[in-house]
Amino acid sequence: MLCLGVYQATIAQDVMGVWQMHSPDSKQPLYAVKLYKNKSGVVFGRVIKALNPAHKDDVCEKCPEKFNGFGVKNQKIVGMLIMRDLKKQGDRYMGGRLYSPKRGMKIRCYIQLITPNKLKIRGFMGSRYLGKTMYWKRIE
Repeated sequence: MLCLGVYQATIAQDVMGVWQMHSPDSKQPLYAVKLYKNKSGVVFGRVIKALNPAHKDDVCEKCPEKFNGFGVKNQKIVGMLIMRDLKKQGDRYMGGRLYSPKRGMKIRCYIQLITPNKLKIRGFMGSRYLGKTMYWKRIE
């Protein structure tokens, strides 16, 4: 039992790295997202590369005119912050926000490492039980 707890604590700390973000509609790889921690241990995610050459120059057409903590209208998606403010709670990182540049939506989220190479992202508005789950694959 103690070994299981140690294993879960170990994998919960290993969300940092580069992950493959896919289109929720087509499941095709879109972007590489780097998850990193600031000095306080809070997790953020930034798009670092387009995985499909057709999307390398995509801009956030649905972003607001004024900065909302993620991006502004017509900002390139590569380089954009899309996840922020996730704090470790048990085996999850909770209390964060996820931004969908394609939809122009800011939603609440949590993330959880399922295996060393599979990350669960749960996005929701209101109750976390009424949302959508995505799974990202580790690239690095």
